[in-house]
Amino acid sequence: MPRSRTAKFMHMFYILVIAVLLTLLFVERQQHTAPLTREELSTELERQQDVLNAHIERLHSQTEQQFTELATRFERQQQPASITSSAPASSQNPPVNQMETPTEAAADTSTRSMQSVDYAQLGAAMTNDFDARQREFSMQSVDPYWADPSRALIRDALATSPATQALSIAGLECRSSICQLDVSQQNPDSLQPAQILQALQTINQNEEGLRYQFAGQPLDDSYRVLVIRSQSSTEANDTDD
Repeated sequence: MPRSRTAKFMHMFYILVIAVLLTLLFVERQQHTAPLTREELSTELERQQDVLNAHIERLHSQTEQQFTELATRFERQQQPASITSSAPASSQNPPVNQMETPTEAAADTSTRSMQSVDYAQLGAAMTNDFDARQREFSMQSVDPYWADPSRALIRDALATSPATQALSIAGLECRSSICQLDVSQQNPDSLQPAQILQALQTINQNEEGLRYQFAGQPLDDSYRVLVIRSQSSTEANDTDD
């Protein structure tokens, strides 16, 4: 019930109660055999007025309490409908991994950057079997006849490419057929694997006829590239013969 209608109802109810009480008071006065003096009448009227005010106060309190209970009950009845209507909107939100650390987020960014490399553009010189090549590298011995020129070609390629001049070589080790190259930058998140791999492609253009393949993978604060010996132009000619 709106509050304005409740107020009108209360007003009419109070008037009715007052009229009934005044009627009872009039009947009670008429039943007295002895007439009341002016002073006694005034005292009696004050007493009846006090009784009437007490009745009105109790009725007012009871009405306010009932109105509050009705309002509370109405709100409770409306609450489930609101929750039900808002549930589909909340279910549309995708789950969020709140446990992801900044390091994991950076690694994920680097991984996505590596995956965005256009391997078709890099050509057949790119290979994805990083783990297998890493195990192969760990079991190799050093062949200086292949390792020394390969190391020099890698350093020159990174130093002369404008895209990689800001990078630093954190580690470079060449063995019999694989070189392990770790490239770092002051801001690891800005490492661009595609630029690193494209710069290394230039080492296939050498006078010695050496050919290389590459496998890349991001580390915590750097990017690792395995530079893998491929069939040289001399070996290819020997095979054709």
